Amino acid sequence: MVRRRSARVSVLAGALLVAPLLGSCTLVFESGGDPPVPVNPPPEVVLDLSLSNERALDLLLVVDDSGSMLEKQRVLGQGFDQLLASLVGPGEGPVDLHVGVVSSSMGTFGVDLGGITCRNDRGALLGADRCGVTGTYLRETADGNRNFPGTMAEAVSCLTDLGAGGCGFEQHLAAMHAALRNDSGGSSTFLRPWAKLAVVILADEDDCSARGPEFFGPASAALGSLDSFRCFEFGVECDGPADPRAPGLRTNCRPSNDTTYLLGVDGYVDYLTSLKADRADVMVAVITGADQPVQVTVTPPPGGGPLRPDLVPSCQYQGLSNTETADPAVRLTAFADRLAMATAQEGRAPRGVTTSVCSNDLGPALAEIGAAAHDLFGDPCLRAALADTNPNLP
Repeated sequence: MVRRRSARVSVLAGALLVAPLLGSCTLVFESGGDPPVPVNPPPEVVLDLSLSNERALDLLLVVDDSGSMLEKQRVLGQGFDQLLASLVGPGEGPVDLHVGVVSSSMGTFGVDLGGITCRNDRGALLGADRCGVTGTYLRETADGNRNFPGTMAEAVSCLTDLGAGGCGFEQHLAAMHAALRNDSGGSSTFLRPWAKLAVVILADEDDCSARGPEFFGPASAALGSLDSFRCFEFGVECDGPADPRAPGLRTNCRPSNDTTYLLGVDGYVDYLTSLKADRADVMVAVITGADQPVQVTVTPPPGGGPLRPDLVPSCQYQGLSNTETADPAVRLTAFADRLAMATAQEGRAPRGVTTSVCSNDLGPALAEIGAAAHDLFGDPCLRAALADTNPNLP
């Protein structure tokens, strides 16, 4: 239930009134024109302001579970407490939280890829029967009731440890879409109409949300090798060599519009913002490889064979035991940037955050994301003086 409180403010017409409201907020009413003629008793204007004090957030975590993600999932779990800490400002009470975790594995529309494993999690929230969670997602109310053992940070760390057995054609945006539409049928209560919505995507390869089974066809001159380079070739366009498979540096890379094989990014931005009456109630954060530099090279496939096109990683770092890398995430970066631009053009705080996955400490990045989610709540202060609708009256 949305909890609201009404502030009843009495204003002496024509006078300057400074009235404290809701703790730290101050309303200033200014009047134009000459000083008012004293009236006894002075006329009074009563304003009924209905202000929401609901601090509820639905947080969806889309976690890449492909073969190179174990270390990055671990680092996410280690730093998640900093995101939670940034959700609460000085003097504020706890946030009423729903946290759902979904993988990037969305299958192949039934196409058999031979020896390549590509399961379909259907965008299902992965809380059921895991980590002691009762239900498909984590719930913690402002008064401390929860459906999981331990702390929220510990539960998130457990749930986001998805392993590295997922599909190498990562469909992050399709998984987000399926989860929020509840395509799997198991989480109809995750999204609350009155709550703010935040989506956080952790990935080391770009989005590859496919339009249909044709994308997963066997190797051919038209499709190229059956590997994730297809996601770049058919999902991104750049300045540079006309042949997308030719080695070399690319510039001015951006998502392709809807193509034969991949869905466009803009449709996902439109869907996400359609979930709330005010699109400033929605934010996105992507923790990925930088969107540049973008360079195509050639590498042998696992097990040997003819050279095939591949992307040079856009960032790397030293993990616990190996050098970890991430490919340029042109589509995912644009997804966050376009949401940020939409709200910034309205004169409001940008609702898109991009940060690098190439770090063995994601705590600072997660703190930044938490602060951006905290901004969704805003504050109940009026941003300007109330107008004197009739300055000729005292």
